[in-house]
Amino acid sequence: MMSPEENEQDPSLEYEEAGHSLTMPRQTAFGAGCFSRLGEAAAGLGARAFLVTGPGKSEWEKLISERMDVTAFRLRDTEPDIEAVDSAAAACAEGECDCVVGFGQTGVIDTAKLVSMVRGHAADSVRPFVVGERPVEMKGLPLVAVPSDAVTGAEIASTAFVIERESRVRWGLSHPHLVPESAIIDPQLTLSAPAELTAAAGVAAFSFALESFVSLRGSDITDMFALGSVRLIGRNLHRAVLDGSDIDARTGMCLAAYLAGGAATATGPGVANVIAPALQMALGTGYGEAVAIVLPSSIEFNLDHAVEKYARVVEVLASEVRPGTETLPDLLAALYDDIGIGDTIARIKINYGMIEETLNSIAESGARAEANPRPVDRAGLVRILRHAREYVHRRSASR
Repeated sequence: MMSPEENEQDPSLEYEEAGHSLTMPRQTAFGAGCFSRLGEAAAGLGARAFLVTGPGKSEWEKLISERMDVTAFRLRDTEPDIEAVDSAAAACAEGECDCVVGFGQTGVIDTAKLVSMVRGHAADSVRPFVVGERPVEMKGLPLVAVPSDAVTGAEIASTAFVIERESRVRWGLSHPHLVPESAIIDPQLTLSAPAELTAAAGVAAFSFALESFVSLRGSDITDMFALGSVRLIGRNLHRAVLDGSDIDARTGMCLAAYLAGGAATATGPGVANVIAPALQMALGTGYGEAVAIVLPSSIEFNLDHAVEKYARVVEVLASEVRPGTETLPDLLAALYDDIGIGDTIARIKINYGMIEETLNSIAESGARAEANPRPVDRAGLVRILRHAREYVHRRSASR
């Protein structure tokens, strides 16, 4: 466990600009082969690391164990629930670990964030924090985030999600203290990611970048990050889906996700990323598929309130995807077709019961899109979800 003096040290870097701030990991290693620096990064944070991995990561677990002294915890599901996080936190305490390493997909890194936070507070469960009964008051154990398979920006984000299966709510917790101390982003770790996972992760990163760019909390810094991410996604996502071994495309997508995650951390979620966690639970899909379904209708909902911003995104994205295309919905449809996620979401069925479940879950979780360019109430959420349902049905009918 950290000493009180260590616990008060800020593990992140915060850039301020005219009242805006951007919180990031204190140290980021980026590039092919930088995975080899994991042992060095963790050793600088503590004597014994608690390693959180996902299903089927034993080969990586062996490599990591060779580089550091670890207590390993393998999740059974890439979408962790409260029980899994509590079990992991208990194992971390039993192993007397003084830092945490999250190696895997977004859900694995989110679990590592929450374990770090729970242990930093010497708490018994993560639930009081995610449901708002207990505030995040201090930093957790030092955390190293190592994304693998496909990258969405979780390694820089200040948000973590966890499922409560009994209530069917996907709770989100956001706080600067959740930003990892270090991030190690090695594109070589993503080479084995299948095309569908790569496409879904790319759409998730795009949604973070887009909604950050049109956010009322945007700044010159977040705009730079967001537009840079949009450009990189347009240039690299299709290539990464077509050829998973294209290391240049994978590198571009890793950087795109990092920039998108940084921008979204500063601005907070837009309406698509408020709806997506609840819709994901209702549909039983991945996050990328859920946000892909709701993003077109969210753009339609916001369009008159962010005309100039959307036009700038079109200018940047069209040059990489479809030169001459004039509207963002048309560009998004082209991107969906290129990466195959259009066919994926066309196979999903949405009924009105799922819409109601999604609305109830959003209300239960207290999620809000406070900086969305257009104010969002329940009527707005209903409109977006109904239009999303129609969008999916049109996609299905056109197959």
